[in-house]
Amino acid sequence: MTMQDPISDLLTRIRNAQMAGHKNVEMPNSKIKRSILKVLLDEGFIDGFTADEEVKSALNVDLRYHNGSPVIEEIKRVSRPGLRIYKESSEIPSVRGGLGVAIVSTNKGVMTDKRARAAGVGGEVLCTALSVKGSKGEMNFGVHNAVIINQGDGELTFAARNGDTGSRAMAGTMRAVVQNMVTGVSTGFERRLELQGVGYRAQAQGNTLTLQLGFSHPVVYELPKGIEAQTPSQTEIVISGIDKQQVGQVCAEIRSFRPPEPYKGKGVRYQGEYVRRKVLSADGGTVIAQASTLEKTLRDGATGNTDAAAKVGALVADRAKQAGVTAVAFDRSGYKYHGRIKALADAAREAEEGLVEKLVQVNRVAKVVKGGRIFGFTALTVVGDGNGRVGFGRGKAREVPLAIQKAMESARRNMIDIDLNGTTLWYPLVGRHGASKVYMQPASEGTGVIAGGTMRALLEAVGIQNVLAKCYGSTNPVNVINATFKALQNMRSPQDIAAKRGKPVEDVVA
Repeated sequence: MTMQDPISDLLTRIRNAQMAGHKNVEMPNSKIKRSILKVLLDEGFIDGFTADEEVKSALNVDLRYHNGSPVIEEIKRVSRPGLRIYKESSEIPSVRGGLGVAIVSTNKGVMTDKRARAAGVGGEVLCTALSVKGSKGEMNFGVHNAVIINQGDGELTFAARNGDTGSRAMAGTMRAVVQNMVTGVSTGFERRLELQGVGYRAQAQGNTLTLQLGFSHPVVYELPKGIEAQTPSQTEIVISGIDKQQVGQVCAEIRSFRPPEPYKGKGVRYQGEYVRRKVLSADGGTVIAQASTLEKTLRDGATGNTDAAAKVGALVADRAKQAGVTAVAFDRSGYKYHGRIKALADAAREAEEGLVEKLVQVNRVAKVVKGGRIFGFTALTVVGDGNGRVGFGRGKAREVPLAIQKAMESARRNMIDIDLNGTTLWYPLVGRHGASKVYMQPASEGTGVIAGGTMRALLEAVGIQNVLAKCYGSTNPVNVINATFKALQNMRSPQDIAAKRGKPVEDVVA
C-alpha cells in the first residue's frame, strides 16, 4: 500500500510544469487540491482550473505567465505529514512582506493568511474559457478573472469586473486579443521578410525553411504547427498563420539568424523595415566635441602615448557632456581593442559614468613551476552608481593594480538594475551561494547600513542607506558577494508583483 501527500503532489506538479514552460498541467483530483486552487485563482496566481468531465478523477490547471515568465516564483510546502505546523492568527507568517500569500487551512475553510487574520472573510472568482472558430481554424483563449464578457446581437462586449485601472486595462487587452483571434480564423495574418546580401537566398519546402545567409552551412528552420512559409523569390519570405503572436514570433526567430548589420545593411529584415546605418565618413557632418594631444594642457604631465590618449578621452567626454551628449557608443568593428584606443575609450567612459568603485578583497595566489613559484594576485571589486545600479567583478594579474583594473572592468560590464524602496529594501531577503547565507531586512530612516564589510561594500554601492544585514555560514567574500547579489537581483516591487498577478497594488500590500 502506498500513500501520497495530495498537497505536495499539487505543488510539485505546478512547479515542474512551470519549469518546462507548459500552459497547463493535469493531476489527480481531490477536495483539498480544489480548495487550494480556488485560493490561487482568487489571488491571481493561476488562470483557472477545471475537472475533467470524462475522467472524474482528473484536474486540469491553467498556469499563468507574465511577459513569458511564471507568475508563481516560489511555491513550497510548510506543514507536512509528520511535521504539522499550527499558528494562531497573529502568528501566521507574512510572505515577502505581504506581497505573497500563505494558504491556511482553518475551521472556516482554506483561505489566505490575510483573510485568516481578518476573521475568515473571503470570496470566490470563477474563470471561463473563450473559443473562436472560423474558415481557417479554431483558437482558444483563457479569460482573465477580472474581465466580464457578454455576447449579444452578433457582438461581444468586454467590461471590467471591479472597475479599477488594472481591470479596465485587462478588459481592453482582452478585446484586442479576441479581435486578433477573429481576424486570424477568418482572414489570417501575414508578414514578409527580405534577404539582402550577395548569395543570400531562401527556399520553403513543406514545414521546413532552408536559408543561405553567408555561413559555411545552410540554416534549416522547422516551422511550428499552424505556420506556413512561401518563397515567391529567392530573397523574399512570406510567413502566414491564424495566430498573430505566433506569426510575429516565427518572423523574429528567422530574422535573428542574421539581423541587418549597420554598415552595409546585409541580413534578414522585415519588409519596409528602417535600418539605421553607421556613417563611416564625417564629410558634411558637425563636430560636437573634439580634443587633441596638440593642446598644451594635454601635453603637460603625459608620460607616454597611452597616458596622453587617456587624457584625450577624458577631455572629449567632458566636452561632450557640456554639449548635451548623454550616451556614446564606441565601436572598433573588427579591429583589436588595445593600447591607445583602449586607454582613450576607458577614460571617456569613466569620465561619463561617475561610478562608485569599491575594492573588497585582494588575494595572492601562487603557481608552483619547475624552478620555483610564480606569484599572482586576484581582486574582487564592486561598482555602483548609488541609485539602483550595481555590479561586481573579479580580476587576476601578476600585479595588484592590473588585477584591480580588470576586476573593475568586469564589474562595469556586469551591472544590473535593482528596484529599491527609496534607500532601503521592499521586504526581508535571503540569499545563498555555496556555503554562505545572507539575510537582509528593511530598516527605518536613520538606521544606517548595519552589515559586515563585504556586504556593506555592495549595499552602499547600490544606494542602500538603511538596512539590517547578517551573514551565516562561510564568510568567504566571493560567496558573500554572490549571495547578496542574488538576493537583491530577485527582489520585486509591489507594483511589479501586482502587475504579474493582475490585481491592484492595494490587494497585494499587507
